[in-house]
Amino acid sequence: MTNNSYLTFKNDELAKSKILAKELNISETDFINIQFWFDLLLLKHEEATSNHDEQLKVEKELETKFNEIISSEIERKSYLYILPKLLHYNNVFNDAFLRSLYVSRLGALLRDNLIPKLVNDKTIVYSPEDFFHVTVYLKDNYFVSPNSNFLEDILKIENVRGIFKQATIKVKFETLKNILHIIYQKTYHHDIICFKKILKLVSETDSELIGYLKNFQVENKQGCYKIIKDILNLDLFKDNWNDFEIKVQLISFFRYSQRC
Repeated sequence: MTNNSYLTFKNDELAKSKILAKELNISETDFINIQFWFDLLLLKHEEATSNHDEQLKVEKELETKFNEIISSEIERKSYLYILPKLLHYNNVFNDAFLRSLYVSRLGALLRDNLIPKLVNDKTIVYSPEDFFHVTVYLKDNYFVSPNSNFLEDILKIENVRGIFKQATIKVKFETLKNILHIIYQKTYHHDIICFKKILKLVSETDSELIGYLKNFQVENKQGCYKIIKDILNLDLFKDNWNDFEIKVQLISFFRYSQRC
């Protein structure tokens, strides 16, 4: 692996993976087996040509090896670790940090095949603490691609499993802060759908989270979020929860709530 961007990503991701694996209590054997597949994926991405037939062949080989690993070579609980890594690789495959997007089949393998299967698999059970550690692993990125469904998939992991229903107020708050940090990093805010989904996750007991949302802004100071901040800080009702609920409804119907 001679390309500097690939080596940078590999080293950065490996450092974060070691922390995540430790927090999720992944065995060393499973860690090695899983990392072998992701190293192979990254190598194939770097070496890929624009030849469609060759890409299909590589895609099938990687899929076969992946299925072998998850079916017989690792413990079931290690699926908790594989899924966020798939999301992370898919995001970087869809940005400009590595190579151009013509390596389309490898992106499709992750985005349209492996990720949806695991995201929707309710037998992959995350505790609230597990999910928090997943968001720590995912929160810092070179670039958040609008084409990777990165945020959507993170939120869907929670939605499919109802993770926050079992979470303490503190763990929920810290986890959503990590997800909001991903939104903060986005340079292209063509919609605020994921932010609206986060608003829907807020409950009456989340007073600290509500205060955090009132002060939230994205890094590039994009206009939609400036307007949302103004709405959330309007002085409408004395009852804090009723006040917040009404403002969420206003944002839901706001004409910029879908696209800016």
